[in-house]
Amino acid sequence: MIQPTHLAALFLGATLATSAGAQAVYRCGNTYSHKPCPDAKAIEADDPRSAEQRTEAKRVAADAKHQGHQMERERVAQEKATKPAVATGFDSRAKKPEPASSLFIKPKPKKKRYTAMQDSKGDDFIAVAPAAKKKRAEK
Repeated sequence: MIQPTHLAALFLGATLATSAGAQAVYRCGNTYSHKPCPDAKAIEADDPRSAEQRTEAKRVAADAKHQGHQMERERVAQEKATKPAVATGFDSRAKKPEPASSLFIKPKPKKKRYTAMQDSKGDDFIAVAPAAKKKRAEK
């Protein structure tokens, strides 16, 4: 059985151990150190959270870690359950031809338009301005 004096000494030792963590921290440029350097700035590094807040933060972090592990296990199980795609065998037999009517629909023939290029039989290009459209008479 633990005696009350031992319990008090244990509690006092735990309290001193946690308060010893509040040491001076110095900022030297973009680095931080416990030893001061030239032009060092002292930084307040105490944790302002209460013991309850720290305990809650640790619990939330542990829950998130547990949830992450659970999600990973589910993903791995799902990947194992999924069959990978495999190539099927090659069939060397000829396929039955489809009827010609189902292969394509004959396009309607386009109307041939008269162009100035049809007049020229030479290799030279002749540019022709398009004719102005006539306006319809309004009734």
